[in-house]
Amino acid sequence: MQAQASPHNAPMQEIELKFQIPPDRIEAVRSAVAQAAANIAPLGLQAAYFDTPESLLAQHRMALRVRREGPDWVQTFKAAGRDAMTRVEDNQPARAPLDGRLKPDLSLHTAPAVRQALGRAFGMPDIGASTAADLNLQAVYETRFDRWTSRQAHPLGQVIVCVDVGSVVAGDLSEPLNELEIELADGQAVAVIDTARQWVDQHGVWLDIQSKAYRGTRLAQAARTGQPAPAAPVSHALADTLADDGRLQLRKTLSAAVDAAAGNWSEVAAARPGWPQALTAWHDTLAHLLVLAEQHTSLREALTDTTWQATQTLLDELARLQARVTELTTDAELQAQRLARAPGTTHWGLDLLTALRR
Repeated sequence: MQAQASPHNAPMQEIELKFQIPPDRIEAVRSAVAQAAANIAPLGLQAAYFDTPESLLAQHRMALRVRREGPDWVQTFKAAGRDAMTRVEDNQPARAPLDGRLKPDLSLHTAPAVRQALGRAFGMPDIGASTAADLNLQAVYETRFDRWTSRQAHPLGQVIVCVDVGSVVAGDLSEPLNELEIELADGQAVAVIDTARQWVDQHGVWLDIQSKAYRGTRLAQAARTGQPAPAAPVSHALADTLADDGRLQLRKTLSAAVDAAAGNWSEVAAARPGWPQALTAWHDTLAHLLVLAEQHTSLREALTDTTWQATQTLLDELARLQARVTELTTDAELQAQRLARAPGTTHWGLDLLTALRR
């Protein structure tokens, strides 16, 4: 979303969902957003993302960028939030670079929570007076895209819908960026989920929890090594959602299930090298979710009968595909991609997010 300075230097909580747009629907999605706002014009955005050569920030699910937004400059710190819909975001106005080179100014982030989060990535309580140079932060990749934005009303609030069309660039490599973002402007988070369902049904967009920063980090890795970044299977980690007394922590379980399932189907949808391992991890997540639901009444009750049946159907389809991935044929890969990008798969993820927000 278009950045705003944080009030009182407090980190903002951003509630949004991001979707990939099928190549043949990019123009239709862009037009649909443009038609929703009178005299809409795209905003040109160009950003540099900073990290260490070892990708310390990325390893801690953090990102630091400096971005030009039309005539303005904004520096942003982002970190993972409590679930797949939530991000911590601290936006601060920045100055245009005098020498043409984008550089982060860590002193702009004065909120203790942000400074402590950055400190954790570097093994210190707080970044203190450290500069970007002190921490060896370097520009590792860029994003360049046009953004079309509209604001839409919903019975439970208002949402901001954005379409980003452009590219992610790292060294001599680039890959297209075609994303739909839906952010909560005010009201309840379910407004984002309900709005998303319309775009899934009308345009076939699919849920992708991997951020631009994640994609940029992977592309930078490929630029350094000369090899495509392999798939990174996400562990189901659902066992970690049990409290010490063995009781299920419902919200934590649902959030972990969405993170793992969607993280793995993003790898399958992109057909990255090694995607069969992500397919297996996706299967294991759903299998473990069903086991936990049979053992814990609270989880079974949180899943509607429709979601329960959809989980079983997805699990069966994943098992069938697992039996074929050893063939490593183009047809098997395409079938796996179709499942990852299918509207039913994204609706399943949205169902879990709805249960999470009840």
